Amino acid sequence: MKIKLKIVITTAILLAACSALAGLLFLPAGGRYIDPSLAPVNIQKLGDGSVRIRTMGLNGELTIKGSEFPPEYGVPATAQGIQLLNQQLELAINLPTGLVEGRSRGRGQNQNISDKEHRADVRGYASCLPLNGRSCGQLVVDLEVRGTLSDPNNPASVGQLRMQQLGSLVWDDTDVAHWVAMTANATTGGKESLINALLQTMGDG
Repeated sequence: MKIKLKIVITTAILLAACSALAGLLFLPAGGRYIDPSLAPVNIQKLGDGSVRIRTMGLNGELTIKGSEFPPEYGVPATAQGIQLLNQQLELAINLPTGLVEGRSRGRGQNQNISDKEHRADVRGYASCLPLNGRSCGQLVVDLEVRGTLSDPNNPASVGQLRMQQLGSLVWDDTDVAHWVAMTANATTGGKESLINALLQTMGDG
């Protein structure tokens, strides 16, 4: 399923070596989720061996370090900016094949710049593992999230974000489920207006 995107996330491995390309600056961002077990999860069985998993309120943060900026930006290596992230995930998982499709949407915010929105496609793989006497009591997902980053208050401030997510979901016979782990590596990139907004968030240490 393809949707019009408002945000892009690229893996740090893919673009970490690139400082600028076609007028865009790409910066790797370390990502962490704050207690993903608190995010509500809904599971719907689709009847063909597939499930649909909806998760609201995955809260985390992306950290961009000053050492990743090219020298011409004059950013101290000790500086860093933190973008808060609130993410919703909807995943359709074919359990027999392990293929995952879905979408991600949400908001990023910090104290110096206005909200950033994202809408993105999700592709990936899932593995069922036995747990607590259930043949598929744990689901490990490896996801690639791709979308575009935008500022609703400034149409000229746009960027890209791609993120690789690794998560572990457990559920019981009553289909009560929760994420027990979620991590991310991301690369964010954008035009000068977006980079300037990121620079405003940078602080020493």
